[in-house]
Amino acid sequence: MSENSTNVAEIIKSSLTPEDYAAIYARKSNVKESLSLDTQIKRAKELAQKNNLIVYDIYKEQASATKHFESNRKEIQRLLQDAKENKFKTVIVFKRDRLARNIDDYYKIRNIFRENKINLLFTDDVEYISDNSMLSSLIESFYMCLSGLEAEIIKSRIEPGKENKRKRAEYFAPKVPFLYEKDDSEKPFKFKPKSQEASKELEELIKLYIDSNDYTSDVEVKFKELLDKYMDSKSKKIYHFNNFIKTPTWAGLQLKNLKYKFEDSIIINKDTNELELNREMYQKCTNVVPLISEELWFEAMKVWLKKSNYNFSHKKEYPFKNILYCGKCKKKIYLFDDTYHCKKNCFKVSVNEIQKILLSKLVEDIFKNDTVSNKLSDKITMLKDNIKKIEYEISNYNKQLNNKIMDMIKKNEPLENDDIKQILSKIKKLNNEKTSLESDLIQFTNCYENINFYKGFKENLEEKILSNYDDINSIIESIIERVVLNEKSNIQIEYK
Repeated sequence: MSENSTNVAEIIKSSLTPEDYAAIYARKSNVKESLSLDTQIKRAKELAQKNNLIVYDIYKEQASATKHFESNRKEIQRLLQDAKENKFKTVIVFKRDRLARNIDDYYKIRNIFRENKINLLFTDDVEYISDNSMLSSLIESFYMCLSGLEAEIIKSRIEPGKENKRKRAEYFAPKVPFLYEKDDSEKPFKFKPKSQEASKELEELIKLYIDSNDYTSDVEVKFKELLDKYMDSKSKKIYHFNNFIKTPTWAGLQLKNLKYKFEDSIIINKDTNELELNREMYQKCTNVVPLISEELWFEAMKVWLKKSNYNFSHKKEYPFKNILYCGKCKKKIYLFDDTYHCKKNCFKVSVNEIQKILLSKLVEDIFKNDTVSNKLSDKITMLKDNIKKIEYEISNYNKQLNNKIMDMIKKNEPLENDDIKQILSKIKKLNNEKTSLESDLIQFTNCYENINFYKGFKENLEEKILSNYDDINSIIESIIERVVLNEKSNIQIEYK
């Protein structure tokens, strides 16, 4: 697009109001959910066009709505922030349950929309349209109760079954694992190798990977040959060696606990100072016939961990993540199997000990007095003032730009002009500053609201905090620089 066209588009854009814009929100809980994000967005765009609305932005995410939207859904937070800033007056979504699955969250979101006079449109024809009356609110409550109940029923049916199977050391998966076939002749059913040949070829591949000490071209050829022979073309497109090699099922193993993830089992060997897997976190599957030996798989994982440059700061969520540091080696401290320790294993501190010493201190400092809340409130006010100042500057530059363009059009002069480029550059710079400040504002606002939320729990506050890692970690990361742990449980808290 030429700069000429861009400037004309800017002029047109400046004449539009928030009422001319619509935001599209799309959400799915997991990869397997039938209604894709693309389908939701396509339907929303069609509805926007039908109502002569311009799409301001598309907010899409893959996240569960059963958890509080403030904790794990960045796009819904961004949508609500933009709604508060009057960037559009319509939100288009497939159904109510895309916004929230529980009634409390839905009312929080709906109230923000109402306070900012946001019109809500649904692409699902059967979704009830509210007219904001008392009767409509009652009907909406009924719909949301059903939606939340549906999610709870599904979860209550599936989760206990999974947990019981894991306790019995039974492997369970919706699909038969690659290179296996299901044998229903026994109860419980077993997963057995497709053939002795498949087992032999996998073993040769793993041994070649270990001997090569890397994913070499020879290993790649062997891997592709295995996929070509035993896997359909559709699955091959999404099957990568990194995921393939990390599959414990080849050795007839699985993690002991459903809550464990592969990353949780990574530890540092004290003797070699190298990463390896904690074998105690794995168990033999009673209904899986191994394709390769346990020893061979664990050896392959040593190679993978060494060559993958695995980042030790993995995604596991736990209390005080990202703020704990070792006073001896100055490295970050992580939680492994109910024990906090650094990469070098300088010393270990139990979860109970950390909770007893650190949590009580944080509760006293953050939740039982107003000092932190007041500082956050001042910070939020300052950020809002700075954003308003930048918006004022942007508005002035836009006026200068429009006047400059109109003047040049009247004089029939070319729009490619150094003055215009300079103004556009200033606007871009200010918009970047504004985006950064808005990001900080969202972070500190969420932190402030979460602190006030938890202040309402007079009893069992520490227990409540430990059950909501995401909320608490976001609070801690906003106001605490670091917590340094030394031997004998000596703790130093450094506030921002």
